Amino acid sequence: RAKNIQLSYTLPVALSSKIGMSRAQIYVSGMNLFEVTKIRKPLDPETIQTPTIEYPMQRIGTVGINVSF
Repeated sequence: RAKNIQLSYTLPVALSSKIGMSRAQIYVSGMNLFEVTKIRKPLDPETIQTPTIEYPMQRIGTVGINVSF
């Protein structure tokens, strides 16, 4: 299971200083992107299964920019 994956890229100082920033970073993050299990989808394989309560697993994606001036 991929619980949390984050990729980021920091722009070179020469490029970020040309547009008036001292530092700029772009990032992409994802939670619960995929899992390998024999439990029927979209259920969470790490929860205790009961016959009456079943909650689907949530997948979350985030994209952002960190900027310093």
